[in-house]
Amino acid sequence: MNACLRRSALLSAVVVMAGCTMATTATEPGDVIDAHAKPSASEQERRDLMVGKWLGEAPMDGGRSRVALAERNNNGTYRITFRMYDGASYEESVEVGLWGIAGPTYFTLMRGWMVDGEFRPSDASQAYYSDAYRIDQLDATTFAYRSVKTGTRYVNRRVGDDFEFSD
Repeated sequence: MNACLRRSALLSAVVVMAGCTMATTATEPGDVIDAHAKPSASEQERRDLMVGKWLGEAPMDGGRSRVALAERNNNGTYRITFRMYDGASYEESVEVGLWGIAGPTYFTLMRGWMVDGEFRPSDASQAYYSDAYRIDQLDATTFAYRSVKTGTRYVNRRVGDDFEFSD
């Protein structure tokens, strides 16, 4: 191999390796290599802020409105009670699943619905039940985020842990 090709091969190897870093190195066959970055302190603080109850409202077609009470738990589960109001009457549905954040992204994996106190699973093979949102604002009182799929923006305000819908 001539000197020019050797330098080119060496340069290519350096460029490829420069982008590769690992948190640990495997020393024995079967060792697990952890290349997953730990969340920053600010990312963990943002996640912790999201735990609790949040209330959001949005207009719908035909003068109706949708109110959502989201409860996110520290263990990564959530429950959202949706009420679709048409005047004084409403329809209610309860969605349950998993949630988390990664960098500027909030995500949900909808696992199913609660119907008359019983869990009804969704079809986890369907992309429809997975959502990603860009976090626009998150502080102690306001959580605003935007759907990556649709661009729809949602704004929620924190409510007390004892907050419940009234009839």
